[in-house]
Amino acid sequence: MNTQTHSTSLIGTGCTFRVWTDSHACTVIAVSPNGRLVTVQEDTATRTDRNGISEAQDYTYERDLNGQTHQFSLRATGAWKLVGQAARSPGGTLSFGHRRSYRDPSF
Repeated sequence: MNTQTHSTSLIGTGCTFRVWTDSHACTVIAVSPNGRLVTVQEDTATRTDRNGISEAQDYTYERDLNGQTHQFSLRATGAWKLVGQAARSPGGTLSFGHRRSYRDPSF
């Protein structure tokens, strides 16, 4: 996302926090004045499929006002990375516009 488009209008937007092969559904709860730092809060993800230990996973999502929060900064590469994590390190990325949870069954 272009920094020009970041504003308080992003608050409430669904997003996905990727940690290696797992993903966590989140909601944007704060945006810095310059639009280069966002705070997200993990949503409650309830698995709805009956696929057991499988890669085919379906979830429903609800806001969790007590969910864990994370901060992400926009890097020179254009990627949103978890604050404190090196730009080139794998995982710790954020994407906007959709919520997705996934628990890798191989771990």
